[in-house]
Amino acid sequence: MMALINSRCSVQKVFRSSRLALKARRFSSKAELSDKRMLKYSTFAGFAGAAIGGMKLLHDELGGFEGMGRTLSFYSLAIPKYIVYRYHLAVDSDDETWDSLHVETSRLGLEKILELGGFHIKAGQSCAANIGDAFPRVWVDTMQILTDQCPSKPFSSIKHIIESEYHKPLEKVFKTFEVEPIGAASIGQVHRATLTDGTPVVVKIMYPDVERVFRGDVRTIKMFAKVAQPVHVQPLEEIEKQFMTEFDYVKEAQQMATVRENLNRAGLSGDPSKLCAVPVPFLHLCTKRILVMEELQGDKFVTCLEEDLERHAKRLGKSVPQFKEEQEQETLELRKKGLSKQGPSAEQYDKYIRILDIRRKLSNIMAITYNVSIGWLPGMKRKQYVGKNTLPLNHAKIIDDLIYIHGYEVLVDGLFQGDPHPV
Repeated sequence: MMALINSRCSVQKVFRSSRLALKARRFSSKAELSDKRMLKYSTFAGFAGAAIGGMKLLHDELGGFEGMGRTLSFYSLAIPKYIVYRYHLAVDSDDETWDSLHVETSRLGLEKILELGGFHIKAGQSCAANIGDAFPRVWVDTMQILTDQCPSKPFSSIKHIIESEYHKPLEKVFKTFEVEPIGAASIGQVHRATLTDGTPVVVKIMYPDVERVFRGDVRTIKMFAKVAQPVHVQPLEEIEKQFMTEFDYVKEAQQMATVRENLNRAGLSGDPSKLCAVPVPFLHLCTKRILVMEELQGDKFVTCLEEDLERHAKRLGKSVPQFKEEQEQETLELRKKGLSKQGPSAEQYDKYIRILDIRRKLSNIMAITYNVSIGWLPGMKRKQYVGKNTLPLNHAKIIDDLIYIHGYEVLVDGLFQGDPHPV
């Protein structure tokens, strides 16, 4: 009997042990399954986090998929041409080869700039202005089109922006609004208009998404500069900081009003006899993407300089290309000797202009005498009078005035206008 009981206990122990083992195996299997699920979830979460981080990086750094496409488009030209330039630098190619390379590359560069727009237009404008005297002449000449002939947006897009900003029809804000822009730049374009009371104004409209595109463009160029031209990285970073402050036209209008008030108070602006003029901003009509200001009449400074150069070359009996070539050759010869060409001072310019003005007046007196006497006879051709607008510009005084105005803004006011347009 005791043996039977012991046998039954043994069987029960074995059965209990088997059940415990089975439960343990089941638990172990569940634990393994749980671990596998956790691994899957962790892997998925890791990929999802990386994807989200990558998308955020793509959006923040390059401006999304559009920005990535712009980056690849920029590199498709920049990298091959950089390699070509490095090759010619290594083999010390002759001037004729460099000239040919500059002509071809500047043309392709302009095409790429016009295709991409954004910050690339700003870079091209810097080249056109030859900031720092760092660009070959052919590059400067090729990029001149970017100073006032940038591609513009269709009027339908501009009208949509205006009505979105004001939440009312265009006709409720402006009495007239010219469809064709008077100028287009990298972040927006400008149209002439009149307010409902008939006041003539110019309206500056910012393009959509331009801030995001600009940020991506700048960082694309910075990445290229880190490899190709590290010396330009720090200036690009400063440029980026500055440009990122240009995407709020309300702030720009407020600063314009402050600069205008400062210069009026200093007697440097305020009426036509002063050194400069600052347009009046209509602050109640300015928004983040729209700037409305007074229209100031004047000629482009570059156009005035070109016309002045033509008149000066004509007085010397030379063509403009001939005069330019002689001046460049003279400058080159001086540089070879370690010298630089010193232009006339503002006072010397004044004396020269007064002499030409006396000659002009004498010429007009002779013309008047001729026209009221011999000029009246049949078959005689009347002489033309010479206007005061034929006198040369005082280049030195223009530079002195700009330095004085900016010096006052920086050193006295602590706020300066960094985008002047001398006329």
